[in-house]
Amino acid sequence: MPIDTLDIIDNFGKETFEGLVAKNVYMMLFPMVRSGNGIVADTSENLLNGYKLGGFTGSGDTADSEELQDQLMGNEHKVFIGGTLDGGDFTINSMFNPDKPRLKIIPMRHSRIVSPQFVFLMATTSDDPEKLDVFLAAGVNYLGGRDIKGDFGKVIGTSFKFKVTGKSSVGTAECGQLDIAFYGPM
Repeated sequence: MPIDTLDIIDNFGKETFEGLVAKNVYMMLFPMVRSGNGIVADTSENLLNGYKLGGFTGSGDTADSEELQDQLMGNEHKVFIGGTLDGGDFTINSMFNPDKPRLKIIPMRHSRIVSPQFVFLMATTSDDPEKLDVFLAAGVNYLGGRDIKGDFGKVIGTSFKFKVTGKSSVGTAECGQLDIAFYGPM
């Protein structure tokens, strides 16, 4: 039985999928600051502006185990239940830029802690040239980084590590769009 070319073309439409390539990804990191309205993101400067993305990994959330019984209950085995969710951590690999300063980390002032320290956003280009499609938004605390790694004759790299605090949003349907001006100068 011969295969109809039009049937094959129709199947392309049914079998297509939409994916995201880790290319042209824009990273934004804004510090959280106290204001008259509580704790808000200071979007006046993207602290990751100008860093070239070399790769990123996120560990995803995991549930802590809470012990439900103690030794005095007389059972040979302990019972655990799922506890609160740990948002995991997030590592960004970048190309080392000797002209970029260290990240501006908010120090603790007057014994007052602001957590999360930053809001971290990842976005990609949109059909609208004035907008970015945000696909990840998370409150994060800085865990360190700005190390320098390099091999002879290769690009020198650096990385930053963050701990996700609270619930993160993933996917453009959850995160929405953002004006491209928030990224900063291209």
